[in-house]
Amino acid sequence: MLAHFRFVGEETRAIPVIFLTAKVQGPDRRRFMELGVRGVIAKPFDPLTLGRQIREALGWSTSGEGIAESTPQTPRTLEPHPQR
Repeated sequence: MLAHFRFVGEETRAIPVIFLTAKVQGPDRRRFMELGVRGVIAKPFDPLTLGRQIREALGWSTSGEGIAESTPQTPRTLEPHPQR
């Protein structure tokens, strides 16, 4: 579905995509990169820090600077947080 979404038109190619997944093995990471995924947040994740993890994956600062000029980069994998 993401592959179709990415190639439908120019306007959809620029939309950043982040996966929330338990699949963060080598082959999966390569496939995510091929699809142009901006970040991968590994499950389980801490809902209290999810916003920060998303900002990090997108390369956004906490002040909101750089949001409009965000550029594609290698997907970042954020490791799961320990369960409380």
